[in-house]
Amino acid sequence: MNIILVHNRYKQAGGEDTVYESERELLLQHGHHLNELLADNHSLDELNPLQQAATAIWSGKAKKQLAMLLSSQTDLVHIHNTFLALSPSIYYADRIKNIPIVQTLHNYRLLCPNGLLQRQGQVCEQCRTKLIKWPAIQHRCYKESYVATSVVSMMLFAHHLLKTWQQRITTFIAPSCFARNQFISAGLPEHKIVVKPHFVYPDPQTRDSAGQYALFVGRISREKGVHTLISAWRKLKPRIPLHVAGEGLELNTLKNKNKDLNITWLGKLKKNAVYSAIKGAQFLIVPSEWYETFGLVVIEAFACGTPVIVANTGALTELVTNEKTGLLSTPGNVDELAEKIDWMILHPEKAAQMGKEARKEFETKYTAELNYTALHNIYKNAKKKHNC
Repeated sequence: MNIILVHNRYKQAGGEDTVYESERELLLQHGHHLNELLADNHSLDELNPLQQAATAIWSGKAKKQLAMLLSSQTDLVHIHNTFLALSPSIYYADRIKNIPIVQTLHNYRLLCPNGLLQRQGQVCEQCRTKLIKWPAIQHRCYKESYVATSVVSMMLFAHHLLKTWQQRITTFIAPSCFARNQFISAGLPEHKIVVKPHFVYPDPQTRDSAGQYALFVGRISREKGVHTLISAWRKLKPRIPLHVAGEGLELNTLKNKNKDLNITWLGKLKKNAVYSAIKGAQFLIVPSEWYETFGLVVIEAFACGTPVIVANTGALTELVTNEKTGLLSTPGNVDELAEKIDWMILHPEKAAQMGKEARKEFETKYTAELNYTALHNIYKNAKKKHNC
C-alpha cells in the first residue's frame, strides 16, 4: 500500500512516539511505501499565545502540508496524533474525502482536555460526555491554566460541531477493550472502533536470570503513581534498591525529597537501555492511577520475561492475570502496594515462574508479526468500508 503516516510529537517524548516508530518500521519491513507528515510542539514556541491558540484549533499550514502529500496513488492515511501543532484541520485537506482515514486513539483527548480522564490525582469523568468541557476549564485541567484549558476545550467543541470525529474518520484503533468502551460510552460510533493492542519490536528476547532491584519506567508524574510507589518504598524499606527510569515535571522534587531512600534515578533511557533495565530487574512496578489506555511497558516486561506489579485499573487489568503473569494492586493504596512488593521479594521462585508465563503471554498476543497481520487487516477493511 501507499500510506501516509501522520504524527504530532509532544515536547516530552512518550509511549505514543514509541508506538508510532514501531509501526512505521513494521510497515517498511513489509514493503509498504510511506510518506510522513510530522510535527513537533516545540514549533509552537515561535508563536505568540493567540497564534498558538488559533493553530491548535485550525492549522491552515498543516492542512496544506497534508494536501501536498495526497495523490491518486494514496491508499490510506493513518493518523496517530494531531495535538497541538497539526490540529484537526488535516481531516479537511483537499482530496482527503477520497481516501480512508485510520485514527489511533492513544489517549482520551477527544473526551477530556488533559487527555487523562483524571483531575488532582483522582479519576474524573465529568467532561467525557459534555459538549463544552466546563468542569475542565473551571479546574484548569490542562497545564493548570484557564487559558490553555479553554483553548483545548474550544478545539474539541468546534470539531464536535463539525462532526469531525464522526464523519471524517473511517476507522478508529483503540489499544484495549477498556479504552474502546470509554469512547463508545462518550458517543463515538461503535461500529468504527476496532481493538488492536500495541506490540514490542524488535523482540528483546527473554532474560537469563532475575535481577536484584525493582524498576519503574515511565513519566515521572502523579497520574503514573510514582508518589504512591515512593511512599510504599519508604514504608517498606526493602533490602533491594528501586531504580526509576524516566523524566517529567515531578522528577527533581521527588529526587530532592527522597535522598535518604535506596533509589537510583536513571533519567530517560533509549529503547535498548530500557530493555536492559527491565531484564536486570527482579520485577517491574506500574502503579498508575489513571485509566491507562494500554500499558506498553508491561508487555515490554513480558517480552523480557520479567514479572510485574500493576495497578488494578484501566487497560492494565486486561494485560495482567493476577498471580500468573504478575500481581494486581489497588491504585493509590500505599499499604497494599507495599505488601505486593514484599511478596515479590520474598518469593523469588514464584516470581520467576510469573516471568515465564509473562513471556508466553507475549508470544501469544504481542509479537510484531501478529500485530502486523492485525494492522494490515484493519487497513484492508478500512479501504472496503470507505469504498462502500
